[in-house]
Amino acid sequence: MTTWPENQDAVVRWVRASMRPDDDVEVQGLEGVRVSAALDGAALEQLTVDATRASLTIRFLEGTSGTAERDREPRELSRVAGGRGSLRLVASPVQVQGFPVELDAQVQNAPVDWVEYAQPVRPGRPESARALEIARDGAGMTGAARLSMRADDLAPLVKAVVGPPLRSLRIRLRRLDLDLAQEGPDGLRVDASAAVRWRLLGASARGSALLDVSPDGIVTVRDLQLQSRHPVIAVALRATRRALRRAIGRTYDLNAGLADEGLAPRLHDVRVSVGAELAVSARLD
Repeated sequence: MTTWPENQDAVVRWVRASMRPDDDVEVQGLEGVRVSAALDGAALEQLTVDATRASLTIRFLEGTSGTAERDREPRELSRVAGGRGSLRLVASPVQVQGFPVELDAQVQNAPVDWVEYAQPVRPGRPESARALEIARDGAGMTGAARLSMRADDLAPLVKAVVGPPLRSLRIRLRRLDLDLAQEGPDGLRVDASAAVRWRLLGASARGSALLDVSPDGIVTVRDLQLQSRHPVIAVALRATRRALRRAIGRTYDLNAGLADEGLAPRLHDVRVSVGAELAVSARLD
């Protein structure tokens, strides 16, 4: 049996195969994403996925069930220590649905293991018989991430992504407006309005939310409102008032996902800024 990884070319091929989405999503343009890796024996020095100047189109497919679920616990054939390496995902920018999005996420000093299983973890995905896993709780690794785009592009980007799957349900998203504004150093106000048509029925609704995003990654819902002038929609929204009231004051910890994965590092200096540009940044250590 060949020990994984055989060489850096095998790692690049595995990453490219792993980028393929599940059966219910199609992403065109992945061939424009560049992948590079450097190994010293089994020790990973760097792994970079660079989507700069790639043009991606996301399409949700009908009548597919996806392949994301695991059907059984995998049995390990081998586990090889991969040292501590640098992982980076960069796009400066990538075109998503024709809109430019900037992304730079990188982790340094990441302890990794190369794992090979007796069979693919995910049905229909032969590359899932191999894995690159963060080892030893990720202790000692550090990183930073920043995502940004033009604020005016957010609404048309969302409409371009969700419009086609809605049309498959005979729902036409006629209008979508999103207005984001800074509310103090940690606050974010989101005002949204949408108009849809289903067969002969047209309706519109408006909503707003006030969120606090603390530097340690705690998101708090300060206010939440939904309303519509359409009498049928307005009656339906009245039934949600109790749920909306319960949501106000609720908190969500962005670090919970890291804890669930058993990782020791935590997000710090989480920032959301809104102006001509919408930017989200954080530090990991």
